[in-house]
Amino acid sequence: MAEIFHIACSSDDKFVPHCATMLASLFQTNRDSWFHIHIFEGGLNVENKLQLERFVLENHQLCTFYKVQDELLEKVPTDMRITKAAYYRIYIPEFLSKEISRVLYLDCDVIIRDKISSLWESDLNNFLIGAVEEHWQRTDELKRHIESLRIPSGRGYFNSGLLFINLSKWREEDITGAALIFISRDSTKIKFWDQDVLNAVIGNRWLKLDNYWNVNTNFFFDKMLPGYYNISKSELTKLRRNPGMVHFTGVSKPWFFWNRHPFKREYLYFRSLTPWNGKIRHTADEIFRETSQSIKEHVIRFFKFWIQLLS
Repeated sequence: MAEIFHIACSSDDKFVPHCATMLASLFQTNRDSWFHIHIFEGGLNVENKLQLERFVLENHQLCTFYKVQDELLEKVPTDMRITKAAYYRIYIPEFLSKEISRVLYLDCDVIIRDKISSLWESDLNNFLIGAVEEHWQRTDELKRHIESLRIPSGRGYFNSGLLFINLSKWREEDITGAALIFISRDSTKIKFWDQDVLNAVIGNRWLKLDNYWNVNTNFFFDKMLPGYYNISKSELTKLRRNPGMVHFTGVSKPWFFWNRHPFKREYLYFRSLTPWNGKIRHTADEIFRETSQSIKEHVIRFFKFWIQLLS
């Protein structure tokens, strides 16, 4: 019998179209694979839940929903973009069957462009998770932030958009419990949401995966990446041309009116395969907000570039 790949994701009503788009990309690029999709939600409305379930089943895959009680996450910081759903991944090992040894968690704002079978072969025996390093940790700003979280030096700081989780080891060390304790005691230190929490409690017990599996927006637009982020120009060129997973990080998303991400068309293609395939509507208020956010992000990038250049 063919192996079933267990995939976890989290969503609320706001992100359900993007969750479906991520799943569409996974199914299309892994047509010969079998998946069990574990969806963690905090109250999807009936219509969205039924549509998402039907979409998975129509692609001949399994689907299970898990309801996470928001009151368990009362103290977590959120903002206009990041809701409590971002923290649901902390509970994944507590909900899944003890018979499942590994699960691949994926953010909703990603698209999969390669078969995940090679990723699944990663040796996690001595690690809690496999993840991709967050390369902008080399900036002074993030170095100071990492120090404030008391993360052990030498291993780095990972991006939580893709987590290959060793469920047995996670449960054995009660990482969920440790994460909740960190949130209750040190919530004021949290800047990058669940990512900070997991980095703080996992420390150096994670396996570095190839950059290929989490190519975020900085890789395409940040001129400081070559050299400064310890990535060669040749590797950067390869990653930009053919990433295994594209992660649409940052304020501007491919469903935004002004977004100019080079993989926006692929996002829209995969979205066209979902029940949310209609034209993306943009109200005047949304366009204004997106424009303001985009300008703010570019101004910050500009000043960071010159500060690093002149320092």
